[in-house]
Amino acid sequence: MARNINKSVSGNNILLSPLDWGMGHASRCVPIVQELLNQNANVIIASSEATESLLKKEFPTLTFLGLPGYEIQYSANKKFFMVKILSQLPKLYKKIRLENRWVNNIVQELKIDGIVSDNRLGFRHKNIPSVIISHQLQILTGNAFLNTIARWSNYFFLKKFNQ
Repeated sequence: MARNINKSVSGNNILLSPLDWGMGHASRCVPIVQELLNQNANVIIASSEATESLLKKEFPTLTFLGLPGYEIQYSANKKFFMVKILSQLPKLYKKIRLENRWVNNIVQELKIDGIVSDNRLGFRHKNIPSVIISHQLQILTGNAFLNTIARWSNYFFLKKFNQ
């Protein structure tokens, strides 16, 4: 990574968390953690058990904090995929709010200087530089109206991050 990540999240104590929707989120955090360590940051990783096991193999000496995932369930039938996802939105929004409260407590407790979120929409702090990594800028639902709602909802959370 050529770019100095600490320009975005300044300070030494960096809190990082990957989303728990597959190992891709955890694995793409590996080079980011490595770069932060190269820049002498103290990286603290918050994750669910599944992502923790992968990241602990790469970084056994780092501090890990347990953080529940979003626990979204998918429909086995492609036809009902969006219905299943939409039915879980109230639960998802609640988890995002709880995640944000958790972050607010940890920031004070551990004196966090910067936050890196891999697609965790509540993993930010209003007074701490917070960066989100996402590959979902346009959520396609198969329905133009739902695409608009999904985009609005997504950007509602994304714009709360500094970068």
